[in-house]
Amino acid sequence: MKDIFLGTISPEWIGRHEERFQSCKAKADELGMTFMAINYTQGIYDFIDAVEASDPSVVLVFSIWYAKQGYGKITTMPAFDEAEMEKAVQVVGPHHWGSERKKAPPELFFTFDGSGEGTRSHSGRNANPRHRDLCSYLAFNPSPHGI
Repeated sequence: MKDIFLGTISPEWIGRHEERFQSCKAKADELGMTFMAINYTQGIYDFIDAVEASDPSVVLVFSIWYAKQGYGKITTMPAFDEAEMEKAVQVVGPHHWGSERKKAPPELFFTFDGSGEGTRSHSGRNANPRHRDLCSYLAFNPSPHGI
């Protein structure tokens, strides 16, 4: 099973790279997990790694262990190669996905009557210039429930 790790490194561990790396490598070996690629990045993630693990629980254990050590946090996601993707596409059916789609239902719009209250309507976006989408409605009429 292949997984991608999108990870951060806690500020306390930035200057202690070798110590953190060796500890992570030892834990991965103990769990039977292999690092296929290790890439350091700039941005919201400090690293993006590709790993191979026997099952999802190994990835879960490692990511919990990593956080518990105070090293940072890891977001995990399964990764699939081209052959696995093609196999999944074959199971789904023909390559003519567009022809099998049903028409989407009409969008939900709110019409403002000037009083600050909106009324629902199911009509086209250009039918009335006073129509606004749901996001605009909620921006001006916040829910008392915080939604």
